[in-house]
Amino acid sequence: MKEYIETPTYMGYATQQRSRKYILCLLALFLTYQIYRAHGPITTQVPFAPVPPPPCDKTSFPEIPEPPPQAIEAWSELRELFDAHPPNVELEHADFEGGQTVKPTVELLDEFLDLTSAEAKDMQNEHARVVQNIPQYPHGQFSGKGIVMIAGGKYSEYASTTLGMIRLLGGRLPVEVWMKDRNEEQQGWCEELAPQGMACRFVEDYIDDMSPFSHHYQLKTPVMLLSSFAEILFLDSDSLPVLNPDRVFDAPAYRLLGAVLWPDYWGTTESPWTPYITGAKNKKDLARPTYQTVDSGQMMWNKEMHWQ
Repeated sequence: MKEYIETPTYMGYATQQRSRKYILCLLALFLTYQIYRAHGPITTQVPFAPVPPPPCDKTSFPEIPEPPPQAIEAWSELRELFDAHPPNVELEHADFEGGQTVKPTVELLDEFLDLTSAEAKDMQNEHARVVQNIPQYPHGQFSGKGIVMIAGGKYSEYASTTLGMIRLLGGRLPVEVWMKDRNEEQQGWCEELAPQGMACRFVEDYIDDMSPFSHHYQLKTPVMLLSSFAEILFLDSDSLPVLNPDRVFDAPAYRLLGAVLWPDYWGTTESPWTPYITGAKNKKDLARPTYQTVDSGQMMWNKEMHWQ
């Protein structure tokens, strides 16, 4: 009897709530109509407002090929090459807590690598040997343009929003979504992505030794190299586009240079020895404090143009 009495009481409360919602909806419609009568239709166009894409045809996206075996071999060869040519001095980086507004001085940057001229020359030679022995670009193994993203764990939540935004803005590029291993996949998520022209990839399927990768950001270089795409737009999972990202491959700067990097907020904290060691300059660069860092959350890379 108690249950019989409580149920009508709840039903009555729910009915009251629905009635209030109806009244509020009618009031909102009435106010909207009055505003429309007073001011007329709004015709101002918002600059760069995205145009809703046509309904997505699940059969219109081509299948994304697996990473080619040559890419897997190239990564193994690079790993062996790096291990064979470690820095010949102890590298220590000075602490710097300057943030976005305070840039380090020349003196502080110069402390980041405490090298003699002879040690810097040895490092330059070692770097040159690495570059000379980088595997040749495997022509014909990579194809097309595409977006590469790292997800997994909490980053899959960010990626879900970003991937949805890409398609909402009309983006049609294929997407490879990389995770460290299958433990990072949310059940059924990859199956939901597949009809939208997005393929899940797991790094552990292509790299045997995963011990060097303790953080997700460390996966950026290998997944870009392993990707089946010849031309890549890498996006962080929380790098939310506001325009259709397909268009960036038509940018004159990218077509000319084959690579695009976006600036970050912070000033550089790299050693003045860096351009000398890499062979970009023939002496220490004391102008480094005026340089800006770049944000690895968005990167464009034409593999054939910048393989070495």
